[in-house]
Amino acid sequence: MSHDYDIDQKLQEWRINGFTVFDGLIPHDKLDHILEAWAPIRDADIERQGELPPRGRFRYNVLVPFASPFVDAEIFDHDAVVEFLSRVLGNDYVWTHYDSNIPLPGTDYQGWHRDGASTVQRGVMLNAFTIGVKFPLLDTNLENGSFEVLPGTQYLADEDLDSSNLENVLGSGEQMRGTYYPLRLNLKKGSLWMQDGRAIHRGTPNRSDRPRDELCMAFSAPWVFPLGVQPPPPRQHRAPPSPRPVGEPVRPRPARFTAAARARLSPQLSPNRRVTS
Repeated sequence: MSHDYDIDQKLQEWRINGFTVFDGLIPHDKLDHILEAWAPIRDADIERQGELPPRGRFRYNVLVPFASPFVDAEIFDHDAVVEFLSRVLGNDYVWTHYDSNIPLPGTDYQGWHRDGASTVQRGVMLNAFTIGVKFPLLDTNLENGSFEVLPGTQYLADEDLDSSNLENVLGSGEQMRGTYYPLRLNLKKGSLWMQDGRAIHRGTPNRSDRPRDELCMAFSAPWVFPLGVQPPPPRQHRAPPSPRPVGEPVRPRPARFTAAARARLSPQLSPNRRVTS
């Protein structure tokens, strides 16, 4: 696969930190086009949810349509993304979810949390079985509420801490308890990053004058869904096939979402099945 990223290095960063960043993967003009199409969808759903959505005041989660321009083969089917996901999840990984993180101006700190369970078998820690693949539509920084993470905590089993209330362990807001070393992930526009959602993290206050939009894809190992996940009602949107010029030969590639219409998605499951919090 042809790209300029050292995937071996990215995998080491991922295994140690619980995340890794691919700088400059998405062209700015593409992100601007996505944001232009995204803003009215975002604003309508924010109005529907009201001032106090489930994630806290002015902190929104909005589902992303499985349609152009949000489903873009130059992003989800980028050689570096495919190689990374294949090496972590296997060649037959599935795209399970597409939503967004949107702290508006006026948000406060989010509570410390992980996305989903740390394992599917109590007492047995597994390799990552779901990966968040995320890209902000603008620079993220200390002013507009960049993501904060405690690196390495993806290997900490739930029974080793009070995972039901991490504020008791870590503190809340700017009042940390104990001595820990969280990292603010300040990303440049055009970056795409991979997250092991089991690493403990939180959103931070947006003190800017505009939303801090981030679109979030989730990809999973194919065995995740037979574990009792109940399918939601059918949704209208399904991802289209990866566009190819007429007559271009199809390169042999791992089975993944360029099966975009099939994407190894179960016909009973929506791509927007919520598997992360």
